[in-house]
Amino acid sequence: MCDWSGDVVGPYQQYMGMSGVLYGMFMFGALSTIHTPSGKCIALITGVKCVGDAMLGQSLPIRQALGIDIAHLAHATGIAGALVFFAMKQLKQRCITGH
Repeated sequence: MCDWSGDVVGPYQQYMGMSGVLYGMFMFGALSTIHTPSGKCIALITGVKCVGDAMLGQSLPIRQALGIDIAHLAHATGIAGALVFFAMKQLKQRCITGH
């Protein structure tokens, strides 16, 4: 558990945060390329990989090495954040262009 009253962050909270941020960046990047010729393929492959990891969890060797399963929450949160930011970006572009 994370103790918010002290200065110490648990050993895996920073890893979870970085993992979520990385998956969010992967997903946002994939979504941002969707309008390019090869972007649909990139978005599909990246999306399947990210969502698959978020739903199934991390690979067994990593889970055994860390002793915990943190992928579900961290990756799902990163993907959700990427979807929100991408939707905000699309709304901003539509408001600017008037479409």
